Amino acid sequence: MDRIQKNEKESKIKEINVQVGERLRNARKHAGFSQAEAGEELGVNNVSLSNIERGRTPITVALLIMAAELYNVDVSSLLKGIKDKKTTDVDISQVALFQDRLIELRTSAGISRDQLAEMTSLTAEEIREYESTADKLPKLQDLFDLAVALDVSMHYLGGWINDKEGYDEDLPKPIELTEFLNENMLLYEGVAMGKEDREMIKKTLYLVFFEIKRKQKKEILTNKYN
Repeated sequence: MDRIQKNEKESKIKEINVQVGERLRNARKHAGFSQAEAGEELGVNNVSLSNIERGRTPITVALLIMAAELYNVDVSSLLKGIKDKKTTDVDISQVALFQDRLIELRTSAGISRDQLAEMTSLTAEEIREYESTADKLPKLQDLFDLAVALDVSMHYLGGWINDKEGYDEDLPKPIELTEFLNENMLLYEGVAMGKEDREMIKKTLYLVFFEIKRKQKKEILTNKYN
């Protein structure tokens, strides 16, 4: 990548951060939260939230999800510029593409809605609504859960790209938790966490999450073919 391309990419990223930050600020005000109140609920200080809303600091996926829930808007609306999900338009063609891909991936895998619900944090009724409601894009966390269960990227399932395993550079990517644990200074109730603490967290996460999820998926697939 030459210098001009790099500058263009950095400029585009900055523009995206500014747009998302502005939508977050508008959503916060519309929900009736001051910056201090929202920061307290989200676990960030005023300076950090102000920098995010001004586009100076990119927001993480986790914080974006929390903010959307706090302000009672869909994550997709924040990414696409919708400030009020009740009064603004949704890209119907993208919703239709998401629905087509969700149904096609689920049915081609031979998975019922009930089985898919067991593999995700959604209910079978929520999955049915996503497959049949023409004006509703999924929450980012729901999209991520569905994509993991169906073995594709969330950006493919959401209709942003055509590569089943790829990601759109203009949209948030999942955070690798191991890298987050290794690369950040962590505190728990004010106490610094060292290397041994991090390793303990990794082992605990594996036991309570990955192994359980693996067994659940195996049981569902076993029942499917028996």
